[in-house]
Amino acid sequence: MYIRIEELSPRYKHSQIKAATHVNSEMLQFYWSLGKDIVALHAESRWGEKFLVNLSSDLRVKLPGVKGLSETSIEYAKRFYLLYNIISILQFTLNLGVNYRIALFQNMNCPSSIRQTLRVHCQASKR
Repeated sequence: MYIRIEELSPRYKHSQIKAATHVNSEMLQFYWSLGKDIVALHAESRWGEKFLVNLSSDLRVKLPGVKGLSETSIEYAKRFYLLYNIISILQFTLNLGVNYRIALFQNMNCPSSIRQTLRVHCQASKR
């Protein structure tokens, strides 16, 4: 038995692609969670408009040489989180029946009514 280079090369390249895909997935999760933290903390309204600049600067000091921590990247992380949430809500809403959708849209300005509508939908779907 001997090792054939022709077989090792494609296996190695396949492993590289799988590793890169896994890393990309992890980085997407990181940026999504960073965006979620910024939105959940109301960071900009709480600490001012320079929050993203300061966060970027602090992260670059703590993690020298790491790319993807610019103010722009952090702003994109926030936008990514917000966009992903909108898409998730729309997909969920499209799966609701017409009556539930109407009730949700009629109560857009009343979070407690929206929660109640969703609660009723979840209970009905369990039956």
